[in-house]
Amino acid sequence: MKNRPEIDGLRALAVFLVVLAHLGVSRFAGGFIGVDIFFVISGFLITSLITREYLENSAVGRGWFSLRAFYFRRAKRILPMSILVLATTVGFATLFLNPIRATSIAVDGFWATLFLANFRFIQTSTDYAAAAFTASPLQHFWSLAVEEQFYFVLPALLLLAGILLNRLGKPALWLTTVRWILGFVTVGSLAYSIFLTMTAPQVAYFASATRAYELGIGALLAVWTLRSKLVLSANWQNGLALIGLGMIAASVRWFNENGAFPGYLALLPTLGTALFIFANQSGHTGNLFGTIFAWRPIVFLGKISYSIYLWHWPIIVLLPQVLPDFAAGPLYNLAVVLLAVGLSVASYYLVENPFRRLVVPAIFRKPAKFSLRGALAAAVSIVLFTGGVATASQLSPATATGPNVISGKPGPVSDKGSEKKLLATLHSQVLAGLALTSVPADLNPKLSELEAQRGVQWEACIKPVAAKPTCEFGNSKAKNIAVILGDSYALAAYPMIINALDLKTWRIIGLNRSECMVADVQPWPRPGTAFDNECVKHRKWTFTYLAKLKPNLIVMADQPYHPIAESGKESTVNKRQVWYDGMKRSLQQLKKLPSKLVYFGFPMPAKGLTDCVGSDGTLSKDCFGTPETYKSMYAKQILVTSSLAVPFIDPTVWLCSEGLCPPIIDKTPVFWDGSHLSVPFSAKLAPIFRAYLLSRGLI
Repeated sequence: MKNRPEIDGLRALAVFLVVLAHLGVSRFAGGFIGVDIFFVISGFLITSLITREYLENSAVGRGWFSLRAFYFRRAKRILPMSILVLATTVGFATLFLNPIRATSIAVDGFWATLFLANFRFIQTSTDYAAAAFTASPLQHFWSLAVEEQFYFVLPALLLLAGILLNRLGKPALWLTTVRWILGFVTVGSLAYSIFLTMTAPQVAYFASATRAYELGIGALLAVWTLRSKLVLSANWQNGLALIGLGMIAASVRWFNENGAFPGYLALLPTLGTALFIFANQSGHTGNLFGTIFAWRPIVFLGKISYSIYLWHWPIIVLLPQVLPDFAAGPLYNLAVVLLAVGLSVASYYLVENPFRRLVVPAIFRKPAKFSLRGALAAAVSIVLFTGGVATASQLSPATATGPNVISGKPGPVSDKGSEKKLLATLHSQVLAGLALTSVPADLNPKLSELEAQRGVQWEACIKPVAAKPTCEFGNSKAKNIAVILGDSYALAAYPMIINALDLKTWRIIGLNRSECMVADVQPWPRPGTAFDNECVKHRKWTFTYLAKLKPNLIVMADQPYHPIAESGKESTVNKRQVWYDGMKRSLQQLKKLPSKLVYFGFPMPAKGLTDCVGSDGTLSKDCFGTPETYKSMYAKQILVTSSLAVPFIDPTVWLCSEGLCPPIIDKTPVFWDGSHLSVPFSAKLAPIFRAYLLSRGLI
């Protein structure tokens, strides 16, 4: 295949779009489409090599290509750099991060080594709880996994077609058959991508089956232009190249992480990339844009683009954890780019080039014997692999199980100690927590046990069945009924609420849904998640159910800073007022009930301990929350509850002092993830919560 320097230039554009997007540079929010550009380029180049090799062999005897040689070339191109970056990242994490974080990264590295990282990140991205933690420095390996999975199936599929056509005595139909195969795969993948992006966008983003059509577009371009004698004039070349680049530019400008991607949206940058490649098929010298992209400095950046892609993301994720002050400074972005490019230049000359010069063993270049047994083996491998991909793409995230203080028997309810005395004791513990500089040796639970603190919060109680309470506890025949209303923040308060009531005399009902606030608003989806149309229905049913149930007590808790909708778009400037109006409507409706109400505000979130604790157990400043961050939201909560005389508990009064909120109080982690109360600490608040309820005549 002839040298195409302008394609290297296109690689350079793609990788820097990705880097700028990941750095959060203004106007480059859609730069993540650089990965999609890579997919098209890869599909075009690899398919060109395979088909040319097959047809060249066909011209001198029998059509074939060597799978062994193909995978040898892929291995020497991909493995040296990927292993180097994986080993460096895992090693760095082991030396400078706490054991919990380092172990998680090592697990990511294991899956990345097997080119199955996309399955790993499908699992973690679909886990709502995982959204609270810092992204993995190896998350970008998902795209390598998608490529290699595609190239595990495609060559075998094309070789299988050749075997069968030779058996049927129609070898001349191979190229036509390949075109049909690639067309079927591409169209099928596109249809599946559109469907899955609408129903499970987090899965669709990482799944190889939804991304295959992007590589397929490049592959189709390769087989349709393989024997083309079309020569484009300079005007046509310039025009088509400009349109292609314009489609890429529009994607960068218009797309952002909130869009439903890939789906049909990825057609814009991928078809634009294909158009640019097609425009230069007759040579880059005939048009302005081809000449620019073939400029030697740009071409060199394209040649090291693979290394830049691998190095940049670990730097972006890990550098702030060891140099937080520098990462917050004005030179951070420039430093990341220079460091990534510098490492890539060194890697190119010391690692990539030496391995690229390895010669394919002669035995790998010999034709394999065609047989029905070989065809059957290829077919079985394709079926098993694609079946595994489809199955893994739909897997639900593994849910950690932790202490279940709810289904167990809480200790005896005590009325000892006034609210004032209990708060004074807690305040002294808060001050002691603020004085901590490292994790106590006798922390309970340990850092390694924090994720398991989700317990029942992420089980049935967060996934309501239509027209049914999510969870029930206590005496089913009790006259006193308490309802816990809200989202996962209400679930995090379960131990506090349940331990504050006597389960012999109280029946406690949970009416909860993930990310579904008490306020009468429509949640706006987090990046990469599907639009939740069920929340409004769940809230409407909940209020109808409460009107019939007439509980004695309703305890509310939620996350009011979650994104919400306004007139069909995400609310931004007016968000606080939209939430206030929605909460007021909900409270007015609840006030009509004979029930007593209490609203437990959200504790001040901070960075999760598993992310902010150093390798030596030191607590960074990111571990401590600052109430000033959400001052306006607290003000709205206080305003709306006071206007309707609804008792409101501001947790920052309980858990913060001197403008800071410690992550550890009384040798207990306040949160398991940086924002949701841990099970044991939530239970420790039960006496104060009970005293609060008693002092106000709520129970």
